[in-house]
Amino acid sequence: MSDFSHIMVPPERHPTAAARASLSARLGFEDHGDIQDWERHFADAERIEEFLVTYVLGKLNEDEKYLLMDLILASAALADNGVPSEETWREIESWLIDDFPIHHYSIWYWADIDEETGHPDNSFQISRRMQGLLQRDFARREAVRLKDVKPHERDFTTFWNSHFPDLKPACFALRESLRERWIRFHALPDSKRYAQNEDEWSILFDRHNQLGEHVLGEGAKCWLVVCRDIDPLPNEDNSHLDRFDFIHCFNMTMEELPGLEYELPVNVAEVIWRSGGFNDLIREIAMSREASIMFVSQGTHTIFGPYDGGIDLILPGRDALPLFRLKYHEWLPGNPAGL
Repeated sequence: MSDFSHIMVPPERHPTAAARASLSARLGFEDHGDIQDWERHFADAERIEEFLVTYVLGKLNEDEKYLLMDLILASAALADNGVPSEETWREIESWLIDDFPIHHYSIWYWADIDEETGHPDNSFQISRRMQGLLQRDFARREAVRLKDVKPHERDFTTFWNSHFPDLKPACFALRESLRERWIRFHALPDSKRYAQNEDEWSILFDRHNQLGEHVLGEGAKCWLVVCRDIDPLPNEDNSHLDRFDFIHCFNMTMEELPGLEYELPVNVAEVIWRSGGFNDLIREIAMSREASIMFVSQGTHTIFGPYDGGIDLILPGRDALPLFRLKYHEWLPGNPAGL
């Protein structure tokens, strides 16, 4: 059985009411706004080529393209006996590839891969085709990553000693050492520390992913640094870390009190930042079940450090601080110390 555990689940995307209304009018659907699973309800294998012509020639915006392609895929997934033709399939797949960022979540959905095991269930007749597209995208990204990353920077110890000499790879330590480049943002309005409902979790994830995309970059190569022993203790759940290929790099010596020293292992994995791709890890941190974790950009050396209450950033230089204070001013702490 194929294993897709190496492919991260893309951020979920939902159809907009405006796109539904626009496409329903174009395609002659009677949609009163109360229909669930719009793409399944109106799926029609006999109209796939018509839908595709509308996609290509209809001058659609991204939301309309997303919803119409989902309708095309639903029509093919639920059709009898392999509709459409191979020629039509090639055209569908060419548009999926060209507009991959728009359709990434739809491709993942119809690929029908179990998120926990990474194994495909293949419930739809188009599942294997969608899995092939996911593999092609992964191979393309890997080729770019291996080409762009300098060989000596694939080793985290060399990287860290080169860019952060004599500093400990933990945000709580760097906050003092690099204070002129540090800024903190709170994860919830009114500096609330913990999310208590789905609306608050949505805000928390949105703030983390906006800042992550801003300072790390969508699709950027990063180091994921965990400063603790990642071998689980009895009754300890490490499932949020299982999908990463960690390497123990070195130990850092910490001093809790004068004369009282202890060592923390520094474990590191190479990852690609994708908005929404680390929400499971962010949730563990936000619930105080995980700590001492940070993302380090291999390209800009920016550090993104989520904690239970917000996000610490270590920027490349102090010149960027005013921009961040202005752009995300509503997320800043209210106290003078910036904590």
